[in-house]
Amino acid sequence: MSRKKRTIILIVTKIAIVKEKLKTEKSDDDLATEFKIDRSTASKIIKEKEKYLNYKAENGPADKKESY
Repeated sequence: MSRKKRTIILIVTKIAIVKEKLKTEKSDDDLATEFKIDRSTASKIIKEKEKYLNYKAENGPADKKESY
């Protein structure tokens, strides 16, 4: 019995999932299909929506380069 291979979901994608859920009120199953992820993964992302909505405020833009 083989396990499903894990895939990395970028923070940008997680933010897009949360924003889509808030904007359209789609079901978690519909979002999972749209973003090609498991329904349970979509549900976990939605449950942690505050974490992803506050991400940019805490960490700045994802494409920002650090200067030394």
